[in-house]
Amino acid sequence: NKILINKSEIKFNTKEQVKLKHNQNNIDIELSTCNYIEPEKTNIHFRLDSDTSWSITNSGTISFTNLAPNNYTLFYYETNNEGSKISDVNTLSFSISNPFYKSWWFICILFLFILITTYILFIIRKKSQQKVKIIRHQISRDLHDELGANVSSINILTQLIKNSHDSNDSVKPFLE
Repeated sequence: NKILINKSEIKFNTKEQVKLKHNQNNIDIELSTCNYIEPEKTNIHFRLDSDTSWSITNSGTISFTNLAPNNYTLFYYETNNEGSKISDVNTLSFSISNPFYKSWWFICILFLFILITTYILFIIRKKSQQKVKIIRHQISRDLHDELGANVSSINILTQLIKNSHDSNDSVKPFLE
């Protein structure tokens, strides 16, 4: 008996479960028959634990393609050309693992990454808004100070003109 995974033979023990990766889902199981006189007349009846009906092959090879990740048990037995069982029901257990991106730990890490990224973006946005607020406050303070300085200088110049001895009496009402 031998198992071909994606056309490559693997070593296995019939008493232990064969563990396969998610991309090792094309399986050919070649079984040797007990009937050495007329092996071409020997049929192999097989089914996976999830199947309800038995399938038959007379080539000695059981093939499965694109199996989904899961635990499987293959049941099989042999019959001769008259349909009589010539072997007991045998089993072969194998499992196909999920790809890493469907595992619970990867989903947790991805969720944590999204959460941290969202938090960092929130902090960056908040700091940016704070900087804009500080710049606006500084501009308004500078404008207010400049306007106040201009009004003060106008007031001082007006007072100087009013107090000067050269000023014309007709201009003093306008300066007031």
